[in-house]
Amino acid sequence: MILVDANILLYAEDQQSPRHAIALQWWDAQLSGASPVCLCWTVFQKMLVQGQAVANLVTDAHLAALASEHGCELISTDTDFSRFPGVKWRNPLQ
Repeated sequence: MILVDANILLYAEDQQSPRHAIALQWWDAQLSGASPVCLCWTVFQKMLVQGQAVANLVTDAHLAALASEHGCELISTDTDFSRFPGVKWRNPLQ
């Protein structure tokens, strides 16, 4: 199961983005693939504290918590996800 960050979807939608083609190709493959794609407050609180999340990192902490709680691989181009312990994430555009 994977959890996809909004930046991947934005690149797939934005035809002006230099990452559009690769993001769209990756997203289409995921939607027709075998792995489920998914778009717990206790875990969220833990991610906020351990990841020292403030300001823009709060939404990242929320996604990290969801990924951790549900055993998802988080898909994003945002390297900030490396700050959250136990969260498996990768950038499919690299």
